[in-house]
Amino acid sequence: MGWLRNFIFGTDPAYDDAGLPKQVRDWEEAKNSDMSLQPDNVAGDEREEGRHGGDQRTEPNAYRTVSGTKVLPTLTVDRVEPHTSNNLANLELWITLHNRSPYDIEITKVDLLKQSTDPDRFLRAGESHEIRVYHGQTPRDRAYTKAYIDLKITGTGDYFRQEYMINYDLKTSGGASWYVPDALRKSLPPRDI
Repeated sequence: MGWLRNFIFGTDPAYDDAGLPKQVRDWEEAKNSDMSLQPDNVAGDEREEGRHGGDQRTEPNAYRTVSGTKVLPTLTVDRVEPHTSNNLANLELWITLHNRSPYDIEITKVDLLKQSTDPDRFLRAGESHEIRVYHGQTPRDRAYTKAYIDLKITGTGDYFRQEYMINYDLKTSGGASWYVPDALRKSLPPRDI
């Protein structure tokens, strides 16, 4: 529906060309620049200096940047696959999650269309997996625009919640309209819970 908004009102300066909010794009660029600034190997003398109080920076790892801030998890929904009944009244929704973080995570909860699932699925760094997140009636309207995925960093035990906006595809059958989710897009950076 972003194309319709752009057609009527012109382009929204809060969103980039790909339809992502600029907050998310800026967060991803800042995260990537922090990751590129991390040295691959810190010399022993520098580590010793840090232990004795000369330089208070922490040694970078997969969970912390050079400046000591947390490396937030990056979880994307690469594919949304709806399976509808012949008359479109019932829907089963599968999504493919991709862990783009430099560490392992666990998907603990998915909230979508008034349903909550607990997949308890572990994803290694760079791994993808498909999970079923909804089974029930196909929505008749677009009342539910947000989905939430809770995850845990397995190495630290930190919990985060990622918010996604639901894009719908309008379908008709027998004179009735049905809204079938066809994409989940990040709307904000993950937040600590």
